[in-house]
Amino acid sequence: MQKNELHESLQSARKEIESIRQSLNKINDEKESFFQKRQDAGRKIRQLISEVKELRQKRDALTSSVKDLKKGREELNTRLKGFSSELKTISSKKQEVLKKHKIKEDPAKIRTQIDRLEVKLETEVMSFEKEKQFNKQIKELRKRYHDVKDLDVVLGNFSEKSKEAYKVRDEAKKAHRDIQGRAGESQKFHEAMIAKSKEIDALRKEEDETNRNFMELKSRFTEINDQLKEKLKAAGDISSQLKEMSMDRDERILRSKEQLVEEKIKKGEKLTTEDLLVFQKMGK
Repeated sequence: MQKNELHESLQSARKEIESIRQSLNKINDEKESFFQKRQDAGRKIRQLISEVKELRQKRDALTSSVKDLKKGREELNTRLKGFSSELKTISSKKQEVLKKHKIKEDPAKIRTQIDRLEVKLETEVMSFEKEKQFNKQIKELRKRYHDVKDLDVVLGNFSEKSKEAYKVRDEAKKAHRDIQGRAGESQKFHEAMIAKSKEIDALRKEEDETNRNFMELKSRFTEINDQLKEKLKAAGDISSQLKEMSMDRDERILRSKEQLVEEKIKKGEKLTTEDLLVFQKMGK
């Protein structure tokens, strides 16, 4: 191949090398962009998985507490049923006493009247006649109370059981409110888990797609990089050939000059500095 042809081939190779390098840089930028997106998706997935675990722990803790509260509420409801049965029994007994003694008065009111009169008798200064009158009233009230004291006991039991029943009922209502509140919180955590799980699924799809693009570009980068190596090698070979051709030409010129110098010596002509330099280059 002639020198001009080699120069043209070298110029063509250099243009191809520059074009390949530009393509390679573009592919590398795209490849790194997908790599970064894949890394970002992976970090987001790990963060969301950590958040889901935390939400699950909170949800499970609330679910466990709701189970305990429900168990306690059932126990309270069982006690309420027991109180209901007892109150029915006491109410039946009350009706029996009322029917038996034909009671129309409230024993509690009679007891209050007795207490009030006894206080007045002890604290107020009164005439002997009035004192006798008070004692008579108290005696009559005590007789009336004696007839209905069984009912007073029954009513007392009814009142006591009612108070206990109200207390247990309030506890049961509170337990029910707590159950609803905690169940609502648990549901919120559960819904948040579902939302984040869907986000994780979407990110995993994005990560897979990004990784696929990255691997394709990586393969393409390797392929083009191999082409670049081949073109660089070819350009290197052409450069070597041109260098060798240049060296051959210089050597021919040098030998021609050497012959002229030798002829000058034979003729006894004066040598110039350039002639001496030619001899030096030829190792003479």
